[in-house]
Amino acid sequence: MKTVLIIISLLIGSLAYGQDNAKDYSSQVSSLDNILENLYGVISGDAGVKRDWDLFNHLFLPGAKLMPTQIDKAGKAIVSYLSP
Repeated sequence: MKTVLIIISLLIGSLAYGQDNAKDYSSQVSSLDNILENLYGVISGDAGVKRDWDLFNHLFLPGAKLMPTQIDKAGKAIVSYLSP
């Protein structure tokens, strides 16, 4: 659940701040529902289906970080920082 909230918070900024890309992705980021639908559409799907990584990158602001969390063996929460 925390990961979903982090992703949502990162993507909300895409509504207000677009990135310059060759393709027009305005319809894919016109609402939070569209952003989430397109995010899941890019990262999931059938094996062998080509992903639209340009769209994936468009869903994030420059400098955005993905921050998955997990609990280590000692029960301590740890976070990793990844770029899209």
